[in-house]
Amino acid sequence: MKVDLQQDGHGNFVVLFVGIGIIFAVLLVALWKQGLFYDRDVGMLSILLCAASVCMLAAWRWDAVLPLPLLYPLLLLIGYLSNWVLGPATVYGTQMQILRTAMLQAWIILLAIMLHRGGKQAKRLITGSIMLVGFLISGSALGMLYGWIPNESGVMVSQNSELSAFGFRLGGVVQYPNTLGALAGAFALLHLNDAACAAAKARSQRSVSVHVRVVSTKWLLAAVPIAPHLVVLGLTESRGSWIVFGIVSLVGIWSARGYRAEYVTTFLWFGAWSFLAAAWSASMWQSGDGWLPMPVWLAWIGSIVLFSGLMLRLSKNRWLRNGLILIILPTLMIAGIHLLPIGASSRITDHYATAGARTLFYKDAITLWKEHPWFGAGGDSWRQQFARIQSEPYVGKEVHSSVLDMLLDVGLVFTMPAIGLVLAALLLAWRRHAGFGLAAAMLLAHSLIDFDMSYGLVTLLLAVLLTLGMYDESLNHGSPRMR
Repeated sequence: MKVDLQQDGHGNFVVLFVGIGIIFAVLLVALWKQGLFYDRDVGMLSILLCAASVCMLAAWRWDAVLPLPLLYPLLLLIGYLSNWVLGPATVYGTQMQILRTAMLQAWIILLAIMLHRGGKQAKRLITGSIMLVGFLISGSALGMLYGWIPNESGVMVSQNSELSAFGFRLGGVVQYPNTLGALAGAFALLHLNDAACAAAKARSQRSVSVHVRVVSTKWLLAAVPIAPHLVVLGLTESRGSWIVFGIVSLVGIWSARGYRAEYVTTFLWFGAWSFLAAAWSASMWQSGDGWLPMPVWLAWIGSIVLFSGLMLRLSKNRWLRNGLILIILPTLMIAGIHLLPIGASSRITDHYATAGARTLFYKDAITLWKEHPWFGAGGDSWRQQFARIQSEPYVGKEVHSSVLDMLLDVGLVFTMPAIGLVLAALLLAWRRHAGFGLAAAMLLAHSLIDFDMSYGLVTLLLAVLLTLGMYDESLNHGSPRMR
């Protein structure tokens, strides 16, 4: 992986930074275009990405072989091409899925070239780019809530308790609370892992000067975005995202060998502050009193300043530090519960009509899949055919499951191998960099119960996480034991 770019000359530096600039620009375009949900926004971008990948291959004679698990979009592309030839349920839908899967494979090739040729420098730049994009996703959602960013579709307002316990749900740039919750949760997990690793590395250092430097740089950079991501996750009111986030977090705690204590402490600390901020924001929004951004700002600054102070000032007095944390955490949780809008807790735990509706979707989807079980019926099969087979009247243009969507589109022959490749990529990425693995697992797990993969932004970010993880040079990156 290590490449001496000086030997390649100034021209390759230019090509490298142009490539990384393209990667960042594509993600920004995806944000601007509502997460690339609509087909009209995908065609030109797909062509440009394919052209960029070909140009990069021409500029550099790539002597590396793309890892097999990262070829999962190619497998789906072959499936859609096969359906296009055989006669799909909808030609247009199949053509658009061909463009989407081609775009995704070109995206992975571009990422792999950059990481192979640029080594650690390229990895830092790409990682920084996706973290900045993640911060823009959550920050813009809060900006829409506060009225700083004019976008009425970014905040779903409803007085129906079955839809919202707070009276509103954040949808952000993707304009869909559940997908926004999955994205915010994924980035929160990435930053939580990095912050815990930095804290553990600081603990392992004997020199006070090194300890201060590590905490004030690596820990601070990792910790700053955590509270906004967690607050946004809470304010989406996406119970599916909450459950998946909790499960993936528990798996992360189990797998965090060498820094488990720091992981748990970091998770509980920022979780408590963010719960307080979300509850306070919801209460303030309903009452209309006070300055709405205040809860998030106070929790954001308080969580960073107090925790870094505890790490720095009381690093040698473990009992006092842990005692203060144990006092502060319950206080924050009690305050958050007290500030919850009246009746919000019961509304959050009740009303599972949406879950029942999805069960109906899944039942009908399986019925439809049985008509073409092996090769599927082409792109947008559910959207084109659900009205014909629905067991009860409903409006559901999305089947709310990425696996069922693939089964309907390309059948068992292409779906099962593609899932196998994605899971292999996830396991390999997790072994090399737990943070990337956790974030990717959040997106993948939530897509099982929703249509997140209909957003080009989600598929692009998932591919970045898997590729970065697989091209990481050290096992368990971030773990002090492995460094």
